[in-house]
Amino acid sequence: MDDLDAHIEAIARHFWGDATRETPEEARFGSRFSKSLDKKNKRWFDHETGKGGNVINLIQEYRGDKPGAVSEFVAEFFGEDTTYTPQHADVSDLRAPDAPQKIVATYEYENAEGACAYRVHRMGPRKTFWQQLPDGRKPKDDPNFTPLPFHLPRILANPDAAVWIVEGEKDVLLLESHGLVATCNHGGAGAWDERHAQWLIGRNVVILPDNDAAGRDHAQKVAASLYGKAAAIKLVELAGLDEKGDVSDWLESNSIDALKSIVRASIPLQRVQTPLPVMSMQEVVEMPPVEWLIEDWISEESLNMIYGASGSGKTFLALSMLCAIAHGRRWYEQGAKRGCCVLVAGEGVGGLRKRLIAYHQEHNLPFDAPLIVIPQAVNLMQAEDIDALIETIEIMRGDLPVKMICIDTLARSMSGAEEDKSKEMGVAIQHMDRLRTHFKAAVVPVHHTGKDNDPSRFGRGSSALIGALDAAIFVAKHDEGLVEVSVRKQKDGEEKPPLWFKARQVAFQRAWHDDPETSLVLDLLEEKPKTAKPRSLSPAQTRVMDALREALIKHGRTPHREGINWICCTEDQWRDTAMQMTISESGADADRKAFARAAKSLLSKRLVEKREGLVWEVEMARNVENAEI
Repeated sequence: MDDLDAHIEAIARHFWGDATRETPEEARFGSRFSKSLDKKNKRWFDHETGKGGNVINLIQEYRGDKPGAVSEFVAEFFGEDTTYTPQHADVSDLRAPDAPQKIVATYEYENAEGACAYRVHRMGPRKTFWQQLPDGRKPKDDPNFTPLPFHLPRILANPDAAVWIVEGEKDVLLLESHGLVATCNHGGAGAWDERHAQWLIGRNVVILPDNDAAGRDHAQKVAASLYGKAAAIKLVELAGLDEKGDVSDWLESNSIDALKSIVRASIPLQRVQTPLPVMSMQEVVEMPPVEWLIEDWISEESLNMIYGASGSGKTFLALSMLCAIAHGRRWYEQGAKRGCCVLVAGEGVGGLRKRLIAYHQEHNLPFDAPLIVIPQAVNLMQAEDIDALIETIEIMRGDLPVKMICIDTLARSMSGAEEDKSKEMGVAIQHMDRLRTHFKAAVVPVHHTGKDNDPSRFGRGSSALIGALDAAIFVAKHDEGLVEVSVRKQKDGEEKPPLWFKARQVAFQRAWHDDPETSLVLDLLEEKPKTAKPRSLSPAQTRVMDALREALIKHGRTPHREGINWICCTEDQWRDTAMQMTISESGADADRKAFARAAKSLLSKRLVEKREGLVWEVEMARNVENAEI
């Protein structure tokens, strides 16, 4: 066999195993890629021992350099019939005696306090390195050993400076001589890991790779460890370098100002593209704490729900939140952030005028807050309807950030869909999430409870909604005009006691020539009233009573007849409103019969009174009489 060099790859794999990293020009072996094979020039090198050479030197390294060692290996490796006749009779003289190694440089790696953590010794004449702890042991002998970036105290002492990452300590020292903050890791290419990266969180970083495959791979590894941690990362490969050249070689013929100009002109790396979004553990723990839009109740950029029976005060509550945010004032005793608000009034704006006037009169506020009202339902099942809503809000909001989008009600906004179907509810949730992420706003649908008014069911329809919510706020109407507001789910806050409100009728007159009008406002109570108890009405009676309150809001007037000085509506208006709200599940005829039975019961319970074709709520009338007294 004359050309043994041609078989150096096979022989290297025999001694070293499979390559751990490979290119057409080079193969690397070992867990730290410390053994390299130059395929083109048929040369090998072990970076840990500093030894290398041709194929004969490789065989001698593992089989010894005694005479005949190479021939014996060739016979074993290629077969007994294979002979190898070296050019020299004694192959031992193919390897010159090793010159004595000695320490030519020592680099100290310091901890954050500036104390020496370990030293790296550079050996010569063959370039090798080894590490030593201050007590003389090797790092591998200390189970608590932690690698550190070179010159860590200088990095920490210059928190606003960019950190230049190179491959070797001599390059660090050279860059520091030009006033830069630089670092590297011990062990050379491939030895950087997350423990080095943790010291560079929030820093601007420049990575300068050596001009070879190992150097470029090392630079990519460094960059990958810093994604999501460093403020900005620039990876700059210097043109004109010889193979295996580094920044020190480049600066022999170029100025430091030229280097800085190249770096300034470089574009920072973008985050690695993955099929799904990813976050490191460090990114998660560094996320800011929850930001409250309404303190302890509704967080910013969240999906929330206000739910309760018809007439329980859901819309009154939602409107008070919208007005507080739009005006930048407290919501009762809770802080609120100011911003533009949107109300999608799917059930119309008939009663909205009175509610807004009453709220602003009660709080002595002008009608100049950024509250945008969409006077119709927007179909959450249609992407084009959401497109139109987004475009409308963008046009109307001006420069103000959108803080809350209230959808009243969810049922009216799911046209043609069935609330109890998880797939259809999922579409609605998806489109509400789109509004939330586009505007970074809290989205708050107003929703009805089921027939039994059970708050634990979190509203009618599919349970998919409750799983998507950040908060669920339940509104319950009690006797004597009491309203209980409680948080039944809060993803980012602690459990809190319910708030209690008292509904109070207020009178107003927009202009001197207008008739006096009335509406309701909610007064916050200091504690739960001792008389508070849920209304003891059947589901049908509850709906018909809710229908009366809705009719009084939409159509109510004060007739000022003898003995009637409070807000009333006609019996027909009450009935028509009830028919729109669905009392039973058996059709219109059943609804009419159910209304007649429930209305008669409410009249007999003295909860509702009727005279001369007009009807009113007794409790509301009592409040007016007490106010006059």
